[in-house]
This record gives sequence, structure tokens and C-alpha cells, in this order.
Amino acid sequence: LMFIRNPSQWGQFLILVAFLMVYLLNLIYVSSRFNFDNPHWKILVLFLNFAFTGFILATLSVRFVFPLISLEGRGFWVVRGAPVSVSMLFWEKFFLAFVIFMGLCEIIVWITNQVLNVTQAMMILTTVGTFLMGVALTGLGIGMGALFPDFKEESPMRIASTPGGVLTVVLSLLYVAVMVAILGWPASGYFVYLLGNGPFPAGRALSAVAMVACVNALILLIPLRLGRQAIEERDV
Repeated sequence: LMFIRNPSQWGQFLILVAFLMVYLLNLIYVSSRFNFDNPHWKILVLFLNFAFTGFILATLSVRFVFPLISLEGRGFWVVRGAPVSVSMLFWEKFFLAFVIFMGLCEIIVWITNQVLNVTQAMMILTTVGTFLMGVALTGLGIGMGALFPDFKEESPMRIASTPGGVLTVVLSLLYVAVMVAILGWPASGYFVYLLGNGPFPAGRALSAVAMVACVNALILLIPLRLGRQAIEERDV
């Protein structure tokens, strides 16, 4: 409700959505005039699009998810005094943000994969990868927002520009870059396999799954745990 009642909030969100629509139209235009039958170009463009989706998720999480706790404002003491646990408020903000932003990004990934006409394996890889990034970045945004709240500031833009917000930006971008690199490692072997120059990269795939699990566990669980503890122990 706070998001809907603030025109600057949903106005900026609609601007970002408009930029995404322009990106999709440009991709459709390029795909109609460029030969993507070559597996090299198809996989290259696929991962560029995957990285772009991750950076969009990072931008949305820092701009709209990180300030959610702080936007409770000076009346946060009312929440602490209400018959609702702070932990419930914390998880409500997490799941609401996750559903909204994940829905948007999964739609983008699905449309772009259809435009590029990728294989089923690449479709599954990018869809699952986007889902994992959505969970991790939403958790990072909520956790860091609870760890570094600013209840005196009313502007979401200024809240996102605080030292905690800047640190969240850095961690989010590093996380996306690491995810793209890890998933690109078995994908390069898969490309060689498609050309008939090597075996299917089963070893790389298993190693990548293990690394993705570790990275996502760290980037999701640590900020969520620290943020929830900090907001529960915070003095009114």
C-alpha cells in the first residue's frame, strides 16, 4: 500500500518496465535480421541476456527492496508494539518483493528465450538461474535493508544511496557476475558438445551445480539471518 500511495515509487518502477519493453523490442528486431542458427552466437547472446536480466534484478532489489524496512519510518515503534511479530513483517516484505520481481524477470527470460529459439537445456538453465538470482537478490536486499535501516529518511532514493545501499549494490553486482561466470563454464563445454568436438560436460555441470548452491546459500542465508536478528533486537 505504501508503494501504491507514493507516485514517485510506482512511477519510477513503470519507467524501468518501459526500458525493459524497449530492450525486448530491440532484441526481437535484431533476432529477425541476424542469423542465430550458429550455436556460438546463440549461446553468446543468451548469456548476455541472462547477465542483463541479473543486473535488472540487482537494480530492482537495491532500488525497491532494500528501502522496504526503512520505509516503516518513525512509526516503526507502532509495529513493535502491535500484536504482530517483527519477524512476520520481515518475511512478509521478503515474499511480496520476491513474487513481484521474479514474475517480471521470469517473463523477460521466457520471451527472450523464445525469440532466440534456444534449446530446452539452455531454457531450463536460464530459467532456474534467474529464479535462484531472484531469491538471493531479494534476500540480500531485505537482509541488508534490515541490517542498515534509516527510519528518519522518507525518500526511497536516498535510502538506497546510504552506505548500506551502496554496499548492497556492490554485493549484488558481484553476485550476478559470479553466477554468470559459473553457469557459463559448463555452457561453453555444452557449446563444444553441440559442435561435435567433445563429450557432454557432465563433470563441469556437477561442479557448477555445487558452486551455485554454495554461492546462493551464502548470499541468501547470511544477510537474511543477520538482518532479521538486527531488526528483532533493535531498540524502539
